Amino acid sequence: VWHVALPEPPAPPEGEDVADGPWNPEGNEVPTEEVWTLQQDLKCAEGINKLMVHNGSLFAACLDKRIRIFDMTTWECTHALEGHGGAVLALCALPDDRFLSAGADGTIRCWSIVDRKMPGILHQWVCDLVLDNGVSVHSLVTCGVNQIVAGGADGTMNLWFWNVHEADPKWVLKRSFTDNKGAVSVIAVQGDALYTAGADKTIRMYR
Repeated sequence: VWHVALPEPPAPPEGEDVADGPWNPEGNEVPTEEVWTLQQDLKCAEGINKLMVHNGSLFAACLDKRIRIFDMTTWECTHALEGHGGAVLALCALPDDRFLSAGADGTIRCWSIVDRKMPGILHQWVCDLVLDNGVSVHSLVTCGVNQIVAGGADGTMNLWFWNVHEADPKWVLKRSFTDNKGAVSVIAVQGDALYTAGADKTIRMYR
């Protein structure tokens, strides 16, 4: 965990009055640019593929099939979520408290908080929905309202839509894109534009 701030200027000797700016006896230029300093080391039992900040917590997608959640106040690991059958490769926050995880087992899992109304009790997370994406998922992003895009190891991008109009709302596979010729490792969204990149050394833009 890193922190960015202006470096502290040198302190004058005790009893010396400095009226005009920081004490700088050697005439060196006083730093005016912010610098990053290491604030915290968080240890995980396995390698980490993805980080995500969501609702005051830091989420880590790990090689050992777990999702570790760190409290960003105490930096303690509060949860180690299990359920994936392979390395967790992607994380994505939803507009509410829920989040999605995906990985080498080809599934996308939706996680929700339970017992949220019990003060003083550590929230528990449950996986209340599993989507079969068909292939290993390397990237995941929200796209518009009630939509997510999953980038697969085979170059396929699947657009999933949360159908709230059904009596039993569920995620529905709306469309698949097959333009990529290798694993889709990065997906970014800006406005109505969707950008992808991956193993085929090509950045593609969709609208």
